Amino acid sequence: MTFVRTMALLERFEEQFIPEPMSGCWLWLGYMGTCGYPEFMVGSRIDGSRRKQRAAHTSWDLYREESREGQQVLHTCNNRACVSPHHLYLGTAQDNIADRVKSGRSAGRYTRPARCRDPVVVF
Repeated sequence: MTFVRTMALLERFEEQFIPEPMSGCWLWLGYMGTCGYPEFMVGSRIDGSRRKQRAAHTSWDLYREESREGQQVLHTCNNRACVSPHHLYLGTAQDNIADRVKSGRSAGRYTRPARCRDPVVVF
């Protein structure tokens, strides 16, 4: 019975991305969370375990055998929309910060994305 549910999860997941042949990224087409990361529903409504999870975490859980417990899932491609397990690796929060700084995606400290505001038009 568990296998059937796992296959349904895999099929639902694979309907939410398209492979990008030039970069090898699997670009997420589904829901994007407020911080710009893809999110995916996992768990069951029946037992109350249904919840949103980052799609990169779901990709890791579905395609990789290594447990990610206590670790963060990081991207080698620096593309938040990518869910390719070939572009994911495990690391600590410190590894994530170091990667962000090294790739030039950091202002030196963590800042959340600015909220969009209506543009001010001056005539």
